[in-house]
This record gives sequence, structure tokens and C-alpha cells, in this order.
Amino acid sequence: MSLMSKLKKSIKMRFWRYRYKRHFLFPKSEMPFDAVFVIGANKTGTTSTHHFLRDLGLRHLTINEDVKRRYFKNDFAYLDYLTTRFHSFDDVPWNRLDVVEHFMKKDRNFLFILTIRDPNEWYGSFVRFYKKLGRTMEGDRNYMIEKKAHHDATCISLAKQNNKPLLIVDVTKDSEAGRKIANFLNVPVKIAKFPHVNRTK
Repeated sequence: MSLMSKLKKSIKMRFWRYRYKRHFLFPKSEMPFDAVFVIGANKTGTTSTHHFLRDLGLRHLTINEDVKRRYFKNDFAYLDYLTTRFHSFDDVPWNRLDVVEHFMKKDRNFLFILTIRDPNEWYGSFVRFYKKLGRTMEGDRNYMIEKKAHHDATCISLAKQNNKPLLIVDVTKDSEAGRKIANFLNVPVKIAKFPHVNRTK
């Protein structure tokens, strides 16, 4: 790769890494809630859900390298600030259990959506996804399924402990997923069909 190509790639990556900050210039619109977090594990339809939330008119923030960097530096104050600029969130770091617990303990009108999926289908999709990236899976099938089950159970337990609204939905199979999410958020449905994107074949 030439020096010019490397420079262009670096500029492009920086643009996408910090592009989300343009929303800092303008306040987010009013919603019946303070923020909503999609806290399901990867490959449970989180990408489809974030597209649906955007279609509903929410200002959404998905996985972002700059935000991940701030999270790994334990900058939770920055994550708090982002909830004043975006309506909804998904993927890392927002579905990490320490982040879920952090926001569930807040005395604010936060909502949580736990996307679930059949364990065998989830594992198959997970393996195909990482194989497509050329990465080797860590841990065996049972370990990975148990790890995901622990994640789901912990999210449910935290919601009960902190009395936080939690919608549990399988967007990969539930034909009413879109309506359920819109009703949960108390916002009108603007699209007829729930999008299914980022499927790994």
C-alpha cells in the first residue's frame, strides 16, 4: 500500500471514528424517555434493532472506536454525557454488563431492550461471523452458549433489582417485534416491516 493510500485510509478511519460528535452541536429531540439501551449480545439482531430505532426517528449511536476507547479508560462520565446527545445505543460498550448495571442504577427514565435468540442459531451465526472475519473462536460451543445465557440472566436480574423497564424480544423470529418495541418506547410506528440486516450466511 502506497503512502498516499495509507494516508487516505487513516483520514477516512478518523472521519468515521469521530463523525458521531457532530451531534454534540444540537440537542436531541424530546422523547417519552431519556434513553434506550439495546443490551442483547452480538448476533441477536442488535444491528436490525438499531436500524429500526433510527427508522422510528431516534438519534442512535452504535459501536464506535472512540467511544470504546473512552470506555476501556473507565470514562463513564463520558458515557453519561452521550445519553444527553443520543436517544438510543447498542453494541459495545453499551451491552457490557458493567455498563448495563451503571445505567440501570441511574435515577433517570432509561429503558432497556434485551434481544434474545435461540442458543443454537445464535452460536451458528456467531461462528460464521467470526469465520468471515478470519478470526478463530475462543472457547467451545457449550462455554459460549453458557456465557451468553449468563449475560441474559444478569440483565434480567439487574432490571428487577433496579426496577427498570426491560423488553425481552427475539427480533429474528417475532413478527410483532417492531410493534412491541414501538409500544415499549411509546412512539408511533413509522415503518410497516422490521428490517433484518447484517445477517451472516
